Amino acid sequence: MKTPLQSSDPNDLISARGAGGDIHQNADSAAERLGGPNFTKVPVNAPKGCPVNHYRRDGHMHTAPRAGRVKYEPGGRGKGLRAHPLDSAVSYKAPFGEGKARLRPEGLSDHYSRPRTFYNSQTLVEQSHIASALIFELPKCAEPEIRSRIVSYLCTVDQMLAETVAGQLGITPMSAAAPAAAPARMDPAPSAALRMAAKSPDSFHGWVLGVMVSDDFDGILLVDLRKAVAEAKGLVKLFGRRIDGVWRSKHNLHPVDERIGGVLADLFDAIAIIRGTDRLALAPAARSFVIDAFQHCKYIGSTESAKVMLDELGLIRHAEDPANGDQALCALTHTASSKSFVLACKAQRHWPREAVFKP
Repeated sequence: MKTPLQSSDPNDLISARGAGGDIHQNADSAAERLGGPNFTKVPVNAPKGCPVNHYRRDGHMHTAPRAGRVKYEPGGRGKGLRAHPLDSAVSYKAPFGEGKARLRPEGLSDHYSRPRTFYNSQTLVEQSHIASALIFELPKCAEPEIRSRIVSYLCTVDQMLAETVAGQLGITPMSAAAPAAAPARMDPAPSAALRMAAKSPDSFHGWVLGVMVSDDFDGILLVDLRKAVAEAKGLVKLFGRRIDGVWRSKHNLHPVDERIGGVLADLFDAIAIIRGTDRLALAPAARSFVIDAFQHCKYIGSTESAKVMLDELGLIRHAEDPANGDQALCALTHTASSKSFVLACKAQRHWPREAVFKP
């Protein structure tokens, strides 16, 4: 007995669509209406008399026990392993007149030209970030053969990218390039429009400077910083060890916007440290905040009193090392230094600093 989705009777197919059986056409609406991806488990949607295996099995509304790690064949594991991307499932040709088929332009079989164009269009910094993202994510895959297969796909995108990822994952010998459904273009022209770095605004307009302050801080320097940021049309947010504020003097409690330990360095485009006479340098939350900002290559301005913290964290030695020449650690001493610091912050990040953290 044929199910509605297998039947050649147009009336059966109309009934199946009306009951939500056409999962290809109604997937988005069914998932939205029923609140989850497993809408095919609802009895009215489930085909009768034939097993249907697909990737919709995890999450809300899943009721059937898993039959194993391989749910769809031919897939990436087990006896159903595909040797070539063209060895895939085909559509059932229902006998409507001369028959029906699912067709698409041959150019859509080229799966690698667009990734190659995108990667080659990036700056060296952005290409490094793409490699770092792959190196970060792929170790979370528990199957070595899948990690090797991903590297084989990367070989067709960019050989150097594939070798970088394989080297960090310890894949030896190096994976060969995976077979492609269609030859990829080897000469796509790079496009500057695909680079995020090329779209960075050369301005501090709308950006946020996070200022870490502590008791007995230099109020005049804070005024200078606020003025320099305001002229650049940016914003200033203050944070200290207590949310009620920090003492500018014995009788002057200065308000703050956030509390150290309750705010992340990610929320600011640059930071400044105006330390007073308290033990801020010993606070783990303050030290963690500064390290995060440094690792994210952000510009950091600091007063002379704040150098104790930076020196204990090893940041001063890095900045003074001639081999590194970190220009994004700036000294704040007077009005002119505040203006030059805000002006330097327009560069957003000091990317050469990333070399310090490479494994």
